[in-house]
Amino acid sequence: MKVPWKWLMEYCRSPWSVEETAERLTMVGVSVENVVHDSFQGKGLVTAKVVSVSLHPKRPGLSVGLVDVGGRTYTVVSGAPGFKPGVITAFAPPGSKLPRKGSQKKQGSGKGDSSRSDEEALEVLARDVHGVRSEGMVLSVNEILTGEGPRPGEDIVIFPEGTALGLPLGEFLGLDDYVLELELTPSFSHCLSIIGVAVELSAISGVPIRLPQVLDSWSFLDPAGSRHAGDDHCSGAQGGKSERGMIEVVLEDPDLCPYYAGKTILEVKWNYSPIEVERKLYLAGMRPINALVDATNYAMLETGQPLHAFDLDKLAGGVVRVRRSRPGESIITLDGVLRELPAETLVIADAAGPVAIAGIIGGKETEVSETTHNVFLESAWFNPKSVRATSVRLGLRTEAQVRFEKGIDPTAQVACVERAAELINQVSGGKPVPGWSQARAARPPQKKIVLDLGYLEKVLGQSIGKDRTQATLRRLGFSVLDRDGSLEVSVPPRRVDVAEQVDLIEEVARHLGYENFKGQPLKVTVSPQIPREVIYKEQVRDLLRSLGGSEAVTNSLCGPEDIAAMGWEADDPRANPVKLQNPLTSDESLLRTSLLPGLLKGLETNKRYRAPGTIIWEMGTVFFPSKEELPLEKLQLAIAAWGTLAPKTWNAPPLEADFYYIKGLVQSLLAGLGVEEVVVEKRAGMPFHPGRSCKVLSKGVTLGEMGEIHPVVLEKYDLDRQTALAWLDVEALRAMSREPRYQPVPRFPRVERDLAVIAPEELEVGTIERLVKGEARHLVGFRVFDLWRGAPVPAGKKSIAFSMAFGAPDRTLTDEEVTLEIEMIVKKLEEKLDVTLR
Repeated sequence: MKVPWKWLMEYCRSPWSVEETAERLTMVGVSVENVVHDSFQGKGLVTAKVVSVSLHPKRPGLSVGLVDVGGRTYTVVSGAPGFKPGVITAFAPPGSKLPRKGSQKKQGSGKGDSSRSDEEALEVLARDVHGVRSEGMVLSVNEILTGEGPRPGEDIVIFPEGTALGLPLGEFLGLDDYVLELELTPSFSHCLSIIGVAVELSAISGVPIRLPQVLDSWSFLDPAGSRHAGDDHCSGAQGGKSERGMIEVVLEDPDLCPYYAGKTILEVKWNYSPIEVERKLYLAGMRPINALVDATNYAMLETGQPLHAFDLDKLAGGVVRVRRSRPGESIITLDGVLRELPAETLVIADAAGPVAIAGIIGGKETEVSETTHNVFLESAWFNPKSVRATSVRLGLRTEAQVRFEKGIDPTAQVACVERAAELINQVSGGKPVPGWSQARAARPPQKKIVLDLGYLEKVLGQSIGKDRTQATLRRLGFSVLDRDGSLEVSVPPRRVDVAEQVDLIEEVARHLGYENFKGQPLKVTVSPQIPREVIYKEQVRDLLRSLGGSEAVTNSLCGPEDIAAMGWEADDPRANPVKLQNPLTSDESLLRTSLLPGLLKGLETNKRYRAPGTIIWEMGTVFFPSKEELPLEKLQLAIAAWGTLAPKTWNAPPLEADFYYIKGLVQSLLAGLGVEEVVVEKRAGMPFHPGRSCKVLSKGVTLGEMGEIHPVVLEKYDLDRQTALAWLDVEALRAMSREPRYQPVPRFPRVERDLAVIAPEELEVGTIERLVKGEARHLVGFRVFDLWRGAPVPAGKKSIAFSMAFGAPDRTLTDEEVTLEIEMIVKKLEEKLDVTLR
């Protein structure tokens, strides 16, 4: 929000300098990020009087005149219709400078900076115009402000009779100004208008607000809100037409637009706005269009209520319908773009179809132009959520949309449209039709909040006092009644940000000055007991840090492409994520059902930066649809490894991110957490490789999956080297974890024996391990150290060699005891698994 300083002073004259005012506004929350000195770039431009005019001797349509600047005359050639004897206008003599083309649109930066430099000025020179020497030029508003030529139909600027001659134009018109650049938080939507900022300035300075007469007559800043049109002696058409120029208004969707008011002005004259209006609009960041459109923009910047001007004669059927769009409807908007209207888009429509997108932008077919004679002004309240949703779907943001989205005064529509009509009448003439074309579905309720003074003191930490609290709130426009230890506060409708007690407390605190509250030592009782789930998560993190890699934190939002890339089946819960109602982008439209897509993106980023290999892990929440109001949340752990994790050395090959690496890492993690009886089952689901992956179980409970990534998924993420993943359910993992138990160091030596067996190709080593551990009474260790396929092992078979350790806590086992156990193991392997001794 850009606030021109002189415009602000029209409503509340600050007793301080612009810099001090900016500082004081910032201290009460109206954050002024920058103060820009926007100095008028024109140099040497003055007021001048046209003394005499004659026709150009050679060029029809041009005139030659003498221009007096107060003691000196110049010969000037001009084709402007207003170049007539006796006219006082703006004049650029030879050697003066105009703004360089388009420079008005540039903005300065930094406190005290000028927005333009002398180097950007365009010097005016005397020149020959078809045989007549022209010593300078008379100026239009556009030439004065932008340095560009006159716009279509634009005449030279004409000043009131009696204006002194030779006055420097910048000083005479007050074109030098400061601009306060505000960075407003969502709770300061009431400051999206010049008057809204003026109210804040009035509250901190004590200087009363001065409103334009028409707004004052409608009680624009009254705590109860502006007067309703029905409260006036003449309310015009109530949903129907009563006289010439009245439009029938029909609210088909009152939940999205409960009130719509229109004002008709007949026989207007199309022209451009006065220079002071255009200068204000430029400084506020808006481009002047013409007097009709400028009046609506001016009133919006002044009051915060967006308005729109229709060419009345282009509205078909004499009716305005506020409704949702219909299938196949489209509209060419004011920016010349043909837009297909998504379903549920609120539109303003006449008998022929949509003429505006409600609260966002008007349509090209009904815009005002040089041919406009009759105007219909729109002023309405549109549902903020509807405007926001439409804006996101269309990818379109406008000044009007920002204000509707953040919330506007639901009572000010008629007051503001009357203000716009007044501005049009002052510049373009016309005959305002008495009353309004309007329709109302409901009146906005009056918000009242009971403020407990005890609660106020508790929140702020010190006593403020009833009188001081009341005075502060009243300065901000609230109505306050004393109710024995509490205050009944009526909230002005324009303050959509104030909804409960704590909001009123914030209003009191910020205007009393946060700097005036004394700090106090924090008095809280901290429980020495840390929740066990927190301790467990830190234990997992510590173990993963010790095993290598880095912790990652990825976005909890994802897009449809991320889900599709994983290759989950349609009936997999992970393939059916929770959808956001109003996502910012399609890439962040879903709640994640897995941590794996985020980690794969992290690996992809590391690859782009040419890392040889990476290990990253994350512990975070995943979400699933639920029958309850909120989605089901589960805590998940995921690990991702890619590429070469350790380089080749003279005595060891490189360490690659393959299945055996991720399996060893997960097994080490589970062992550190005290998870017992861990087994793996072959073949996990997508996105894992079908032959290089497995499920992880403990005592029959599935903990997760691990393995190398499927080639199809690998290609989608542009990962051209081995990639291994694992995910574990943290809640299941915690349930299976056991506290570490002390085990004494064996007092007696172990006996180690190796076996090599021939097993069917499809038999998993884990099955052999489970059988051996179940049958051997003194087995204390089992380790596979060799796997062989090929001659002399028969086809369809494989050779597995494993080492076993035997021991007892009370003695050293004899060879006979160990031999008996091995013979029993060999017998059971052959009987149950068709495994024979090699």
